[in-house]
Amino acid sequence: MHTLRNILAAWILAAAALAAQTVEGHVVDSVTGIGIPDVAVEIFRDFAKVYAPTTDIQGRFRLEDVQEGVYTVFYKAPNYQPAREGGSQFKVVKGAGPVHLEAAMIQTGKVSGRVLDGAGKPVPKAIIQLDHEIDNGGFRQIFDANEKGEYSAAVLPGTLTLAATAPSSWTPPEPPPDSPGVTPDAQRLGWALTYYPSVANAELAAKIDVPAGGEVSKLDIKLAAVPVHRIRGVVLDLRGDPVSKLSVTLGTGVMLGAQSLHQDTKPDDGTFEFAAAADGDWNLSAAVIKDGVKLWAHQKVQIKGGDLENIQLRLSPPFSIQGKIVMEVPEGMPVPKPPSVMVEYSDMSAAVPDRINVGGLFNPDGKGDFTVTNLYPGSYVIQPGFLSPTTGPYYLDSIRLGERDALESVQIESGALPITVTYKLNGGTVRGSVESCGAGEVLLIPQDPALRRNGFIHQTSCAQNGRFEIPAVRPGEYYGFALAVDAPAGVRRKLHGFHPELDQNLINQSVRITVRSNEATLADLRPIKQ
Repeated sequence: MHTLRNILAAWILAAAALAAQTVEGHVVDSVTGIGIPDVAVEIFRDFAKVYAPTTDIQGRFRLEDVQEGVYTVFYKAPNYQPAREGGSQFKVVKGAGPVHLEAAMIQTGKVSGRVLDGAGKPVPKAIIQLDHEIDNGGFRQIFDANEKGEYSAAVLPGTLTLAATAPSSWTPPEPPPDSPGVTPDAQRLGWALTYYPSVANAELAAKIDVPAGGEVSKLDIKLAAVPVHRIRGVVLDLRGDPVSKLSVTLGTGVMLGAQSLHQDTKPDDGTFEFAAAADGDWNLSAAVIKDGVKLWAHQKVQIKGGDLENIQLRLSPPFSIQGKIVMEVPEGMPVPKPPSVMVEYSDMSAAVPDRINVGGLFNPDGKGDFTVTNLYPGSYVIQPGFLSPTTGPYYLDSIRLGERDALESVQIESGALPITVTYKLNGGTVRGSVESCGAGEVLLIPQDPALRRNGFIHQTSCAQNGRFEIPAVRPGEYYGFALAVDAPAGVRRKLHGFHPELDQNLINQSVRITVRSNEATLADLRPIKQ
């Protein structure tokens, strides 16, 4: 116990002995290395924007008298996208010398074209889906065409696939001519999610290569027609009684977030029917405010070659669960201030209505206790906030819902199980050097995939002599990575973000590091090349 007290006291004294609060940065073009002017720099602390400088003609910015704390920075500029997805974290310690930030941005390209129906007519407000391929990973953009069925979008250079579908208001395709033995229902058609140039199968989609700063135009998509089916069901209240005249939404979720259909339940029996839904995964939802309480129902359904019958949407009220931050404190030492906790609804396919608030940011009291409110049955991510630099050498040890790990998305159906977030002392230290690191960075990523998320991943910058040190690391097995300022954008996207993507190529370029309690581990790294 005295060892823990000595470690904590030494860490606090060392932090207090350091001195400065300046943050300066340089934002450059990832290809040319030239500074980018007029970049909007947005710096957040505890999910609130606290600083917003703009780069000068050389791509530099400087902030004085920055308060100590852990920050996240984002960069925005016309015709550019950050080379790394998401924000970068950095720490300011009172008196610790200037913090130097380096960022690279990629000049965007452009794609444009039209969306046409089967007769060649432009489709106003067609829904566009762009899937970007980034070194076996990727991300998705979704937006609407204009009133003439035309679209134009800034995109990162690279390979992408393009798809579109019609809004629910667009006239459905004409049914095929009557055929012997074919029922009218079997002939009903709807507009499919159609890949460029005109295929409903994603595997047959054409690949589109977009150069940096270039444009690929005249990418016209002709929508394909597919069979559609009916979905029938009923909305029930808390007592199991039908709910009449309530709007029910049928949506395609993350596939095409803007595509949704709406129907009101019948006044006599609370039933609903959607007459034209194509094969695939859909989401049904309904919401109502009753006696001041917001009730919500959500259910996933799958259509596969036929109608769906007897669906029951059961409205649920919000509930609360209790939580606690547990921090290991040596005898006689003050209890550190516990961090906030974000509990976020993670089922992105659910299309949560505007009037429904789900989860949020919750601050514990001095004992670490907090109450999570506004929860509905569903999938959630539990994300602890960042500790203050003066808190001490703590590491995040575990996140639990009841007795089970809650490192990934967890299903929460009621308030029966508490959330427990545990921080411990006795972590290890990793220090070493990086060859030709410059102003690059070092990342420690757990080898256990379940731990590859914020809170368990460590990130720091190289000093001018290429050396680095990361204290308070959770004991375990890690991959060590070094990234130079000009590291490939695809590599940055894979290693940064909430869940890093480690393929065998990246693992082969890492250094395997074992971290033990109260021990320092030496590791010499080389920057990743590709």
